[in-house]
Amino acid sequence: MDSGIVLDWVKMPLVEPFRISNGSVSLKDAIVVSYQRDGVTGYGEASPMAGSFYSSVRVLPEKLERYGFRRAEFR
Repeated sequence: MDSGIVLDWVKMPLVEPFRISNGSVSLKDAIVVSYQRDGVTGYGEASPMAGSFYSSVRVLPEKLERYGFRRAEFR
């Protein structure tokens, strides 16, 4: 049975702050992705940085749904 995708939005503390010329980051937004089917669960993660192709974790559910994952939602 396919139970779909679940997205858990987490804030990950960095071991050391990430510093560049315009500032530093100590916490990183990330999405833990889980998918369950036929009693097997798979996990993955997504953690885009501002300025990258996907500039925010907020766009991830929309992107997943575009590829056919109909029940993608944050938990």
